[in-house]
Amino acid sequence: MSRLRANQITNENANGAPNFPHGLTVTGIVTASSLNSTATQIVAGAGVTANSNGVDTVGIVTAGTFKDKAGGTFAPNPTTTRGDIIVRGVSANERLAIGSAGQVLKVNSSANGLEYGGGGILERVYSWIDNTQVCPPNVTSGSSTGSNVFSYTITAKTANPYYELNWNFTWGLNGSADSNELNALAGIFNSSNQLVYGFGYKKPGATGTDAGGSSTYRGNATWLAQTSYYVIFDNDAGIYSNDQNWSGTNVNMCTFGNRLEADNGAPGRCGDGGTTGVSAGDTLTLKGWVGAGADGCYNRTNQQTIKMDYAVITLKEYSSIGQ
Repeated sequence: MSRLRANQITNENANGAPNFPHGLTVTGIVTASSLNSTATQIVAGAGVTANSNGVDTVGIVTAGTFKDKAGGTFAPNPTTTRGDIIVRGVSANERLAIGSAGQVLKVNSSANGLEYGGGGILERVYSWIDNTQVCPPNVTSGSSTGSNVFSYTITAKTANPYYELNWNFTWGLNGSADSNELNALAGIFNSSNQLVYGFGYKKPGATGTDAGGSSTYRGNATWLAQTSYYVIFDNDAGIYSNDQNWSGTNVNMCTFGNRLEADNGAPGRCGDGGTTGVSAGDTLTLKGWVGAGADGCYNRTNQQTIKMDYAVITLKEYSSIGQ
């Protein structure tokens, strides 16, 4: 075994680096002011291997910056909270904050990114049991606004949702012959009392019959204006009765809204049909009214107020209708 001790090693002309045609094995630390980037492989013990495929490191690497394969600088980790994930933004990686309990990760409405939201189209369900009993005034003439039988506060979970109303009650029959006409309205209103969703339909103003109904409204203008002429029941057909005590009929109604009578397709959503739009988180009020023709009572009869039924009101909010 031989040993070479020297302060400098140069080529034979003392004007460049020497050649090591069979390689060079170094035990210890190598300090270099530069490194030829075309080197095919560098092995530094068992800790670092660098070749054309990258650098494999066992241990700690301290560096000012890192470059990605395309030569760009890696951004620092943008996450701040447990559950955050990193997603690709418009031009760089960015943080997507963890969603709320029960939300799922899905593609946004623009189909160009990810977001957290509801996992289905049904977003929220409300249900109330109401014991209001009233014999409402006649709304087929004059300017009566009928009887406001319920008013409930709700919160929109999504922007411009669809709403479905299920309203079940007893209509007490009074008098005889052509009487007991039932008129009913319901709508959802914002904090400024602007209509955002009118349940039922609007009559389009055609003459004769159109989509199975007349263009003439039975209710008076003041009554109809409460829901901007959206109606659930509006007819001139009564229910025969000759008893004011125990005659009645069950009314089971289910409807969407914000559409015209002649529409045969999808229901409307908040903001359609001349109504005001809704933002997620808005506080809203669901209201319902009943009105009579000649006679008729809500959850009672003219002579009896006991042993009568309650009303059940169920409201469903949908973010879409699956079409």
